[in-house]
Amino acid sequence: MRTNCKVCNTFIELVDRESSRFSVQLLFGSGKTIIASDDKTQTDGYFNAPNGDESGVIAVAIGQPRSKWLHTLAHEYSHMWQWFRDDPVYTNWIKKSNDVNYLIMEEYTESQACDLIEKYKLPCGDHRKRAMKYVDRLRKDLSLDGPL
Repeated sequence: MRTNCKVCNTFIELVDRESSRFSVQLLFGSGKTIIASDDKTQTDGYFNAPNGDESGVIAVAIGQPRSKWLHTLAHEYSHMWQWFRDDPVYTNWIKKSNDVNYLIMEEYTESQACDLIEKYKLPCGDHRKRAMKYVDRLRKDLSLDGPL
């Protein structure tokens, strides 16, 4: 995948190189959403860890503004590193998949994605605002508006 943005290409190449080290394929879908392979929902992107002989996947829908799909790529790349490092937030969600653990993991992942966006100077517009809107919408969708 190549864009007309040098820093974007550098980040994409980094994600591709790092993910291939862990038997994780980097895939891009041309639509505004893609179908998640685990639960068949439509989404902006997803990460599936390798399982036995099956490769893992980072998949991102790129039929939307570049600022949005780059943010999604940073988010899914963060999940890959959480998996690889056995991050307690990620492993808690894997061990006990419930709404509270999902929300905690997604808040944490958005923070990591924003840090990546800033570190690599990706042109993602107001990514912190986008992250807050996503987490707020998720809280409402999960009916977890109060303190956790």
